[in-house]
Amino acid sequence: MSDSVSSNNAPVFGPVEAITSSELLLDGNGSFLDGFGSAIAVNADGTLVVGAPNELGPSNGSVMVRQPDGQGGYVETKLKLPAGATPDKFGASVAINDQGVVVVGEKADGAGGALYVYLPDENGSYGEPVKLTDANTGVGALGSSVAITNDGVIVTGAPYSANSEMQPSGVVQVFKQNVDGEYVLQRLEAPDVAVGALFGQSVNTSNTGLLVVGAPGDDDNGQLSGAVYIYKENAEGFMMRRLNCCCQMVSLVISLAAL
Repeated sequence: MSDSVSSNNAPVFGPVEAITSSELLLDGNGSFLDGFGSAIAVNADGTLVVGAPNELGPSNGSVMVRQPDGQGGYVETKLKLPAGATPDKFGASVAINDQGVVVVGEKADGAGGALYVYLPDENGSYGEPVKLTDANTGVGALGSSVAITNDGVIVTGAPYSANSEMQPSGVVQVFKQNVDGEYVLQRLEAPDVAVGALFGQSVNTSNTGLLVVGAPGDDDNGQLSGAVYIYKENAEGFMMRRLNCCCQMVSLVISLAAL
């Protein structure tokens, strides 16, 4: 994105490079209503993660991991919900970092939702996942969205969860590993978000500590007008800015460097 601004208060974008080749990817075992491609993610090595939230039956999904083999081909691995877990569209949200760590959302596991973190071994294979939950989520749909940094920081949204004031406006969970390798949970709330704002319906994060949260149900500019919350982490925690509409993009471009 350019830091220059045009007269109509819109950011100016540089030249667009044309994409001249493409490849169609299908699940060889796919069938009716699988939903293959409902969620996708890719890392710098070209490893592709694809969710198919109904592949094993209604609301019982799987995830394909497609890894380059270094010889022009690919190795495909199918990830499934562990035995005993409650199926509800496993694979509706996915993320992967450049270390190959795959995170899959399962937004009704145990009623409140869960994340499953698949750590690759030295051969790039995946074993049993680490399960992450939040006991205070309620029926919040944790795992509706997910992102991960190259440092392994995992961000997910529970857009139907109640905040600390018991208002169902949505919550975002940040999971970080401590020195013992255990995941420590931090919850983020928007101080001004409305009931039903769906805070956490979408999330993304950068490798420089920037965290962006969507709240499409926010109504400050009218019913369901939506809002975006931008957080920057520092030594004292997360600093927040709010973006309500496209016309505020200019101030966002200028002010992000100051976060």
